[in-house]
Amino acid sequence: MIPGAGVAGRTGSVVKGSTKLLTQGRFPNFAAKFAKHSGEWSQWGAISKNAFYNRAIKLADSPVGGSISGFTSRQGYGFKFNNKTGEFLTTHPNGTIQTFFRPKQGLNYYLKQVQKYGN
Repeated sequence: MIPGAGVAGRTGSVVKGSTKLLTQGRFPNFAAKFAKHSGEWSQWGAISKNAFYNRAIKLADSPVGGSISGFTSRQGYGFKFNNKTGEFLTTHPNGTIQTFFRPKQGLNYYLKQVQKYGN
């Protein structure tokens, strides 16, 4: 079981068995990102598509503070890092999720993004 893998608690969350929502809306390149990064959760066993999607939505919607670090670039892109889970996410200025993964370098990866894109 993956900690926090449940439904993100939003109206319109992914419905079990629904694949249409996984490829549209807030995470338009979901299929490619899931294929590339789903193995990064292997210490908990396999992660389902719904769990991957819901964890991305949860991080995107989480306010900065506590275990969530984040900033917005001058161009309007959002960057978030969950210090507890090691999950990293970027959002496009229009609010859609661009990427979601667990960088091998963890916090150091996030700090490099701050140096590169931070205000």
